[in-house]
Amino acid sequence: MNEIEQVIAAATRLEAEGRKISTATVKSSLTTKVSLPAMIEGIKRFQGGARLDVAQIDKVPTKKTKAASDVAQLKAEIKSLQKEVAELRTRLDALEKG
Repeated sequence: MNEIEQVIAAATRLEAEGRKISTATVKSSLTTKVSLPAMIEGIKRFQGGARLDVAQIDKVPTKKTKAASDVAQLKAEIKSLQKEVAELRTRLDALEKG
C-alpha cells in the first residue's frame, strides 16, 4: 500500500470514528512516516470522495493496533521469562539439597 492509500485509509478510519480529518489527525493515527505532499494529496483525494474498503483499511496498522501487538509480544516474553525463572529455581533447589 503506497503512502497516499495509507493516508486515505487513515482518513476513512477517522471519519468512521467521527473525528475531524486534518493533516494532524491523520499523521497522529499513522505508525509510519508519510511525506507531506503524500499527506496532502491523500487528504485531497479523500475529500474528493476516495475511500478504501474495509479489507484494505484493516491492512494499515494504527498506533492502537501496534500498541496491542507490542503488548501481546511483551506478555509472551514475560511468560517465557517466568517459566525460565521457575526452572532455574528448581535447579537451584536441587543443587542446594544435593
